[in-house]
Amino acid sequence: PFEHKNHLTREGYDRRVKKAVALLEEAGWVLDNKQRCLRNKHTQQVFPALHIYCSGEKEKIIAADFKKRLKAVGVTLVVHQAEVPYLSHVMASHALYDCAFMSYPGTQYPGLGLWSSFHSSMARKKGSRNYAGVSHPAVDWLLRCIKSTEVLDEQICAAHALDRVVMHEYFFIPLFYVQKLTFWARNTIEFPPLRSGVGYLLMNSYRRKSEKKAEKKGCEGTLLRVK
Repeated sequence: PFEHKNHLTREGYDRRVKKAVALLEEAGWVLDNKQRCLRNKHTQQVFPALHIYCSGEKEKIIAADFKKRLKAVGVTLVVHQAEVPYLSHVMASHALYDCAFMSYPGTQYPGLGLWSSFHSSMARKKGSRNYAGVSHPAVDWLLRCIKSTEVLDEQICAAHALDRVVMHEYFFIPLFYVQKLTFWARNTIEFPPLRSGVGYLLMNSYRRKSEKKAEKKGCEGTLLRVK
């Protein structure tokens, strides 16, 4: 996960850099310490630069930090600043970028919502939300299970498995850049005052520990980011 710098010690950071260098070497890319770049160990070809587009100052700050971390393992990241209309064109192209910022303000529908975001048939389809270009047989199979099953427990298990596959294959890098988190229950207390840099979790239902009816585990909610 791409964590806030205050949550990561220097020792932990160095350990992750060494792990990343080892994984790249296993894939055939060796770090050239003199020029601080990655080279193919067979052809000596330099690893191509990656491109990312930002639409705001906060994304630009995060991208600059990400660029610095990638440089430590020999990867060059080119950061582009784009206004929303052009950014929409870039994302729809599925070709002008290598990585992008994605925010999911709520849980997607288990049918067409997830299908449009992760199915291989949507990987290069203009207008789809599969911006990461996910094209994986295991993901497709799990999406069919989620869409076709009529048993809720089976759908939940398939959704959990989908989350593991998507993260394990590194299509997405979890980004939690909020140092403080607060929550409120919509049916018990009022909306709290908004503060910059704080994440807010909305709970649709809430029960105190003393209540015997607390059979329902977990809660539905949405993570909001305050600009």
